[in-house]
Amino acid sequence: MDSPESKPQIENWVKLRHECSPLEIFIKLRHGAEEDVKARNSLLRSDASVEFGIFAQDNFFSVTKDVRDEFGNIRKLAEWVQFSWDHNGITVKSEKDTKGKTASLALTDDAQCRLKLDGDELSCGQFRKRILEDLFFDL
Repeated sequence: MDSPESKPQIENWVKLRHECSPLEIFIKLRHGAEEDVKARNSLLRSDASVEFGIFAQDNFFSVTKDVRDEFGNIRKLAEWVQFSWDHNGITVKSEKDTKGKTASLALTDDAQCRLKLDGDELSCGQFRKRILEDLFFDL
């Protein structure tokens, strides 16, 4: 059995719990998704028929896959994934799953903020990978 001394102490748990709130994690996810979009676009060939974008409002943001025409102009929205937040957590919807699913948040005993989705506890990066991987790589 673990002794109290072997468990990490969370001295500033109130601050950590605030940083693990839906709004704070939503902001962190949005900034991470912006970087993901930049990284994915930088890896596309110059003649790629798709381009990725991000559209943000106050309480949601969408990552989009747009199709280009033969002249290189954006022709239409091909797919999208939308992230939103409320007091329950972070909800993700897509054109394939318009009902969506909601990840709740938990501050673990070792002071890590995790998103709980489908029985898994994920970091923000793991969560974005799980949600955006098909959109980015299923070309």
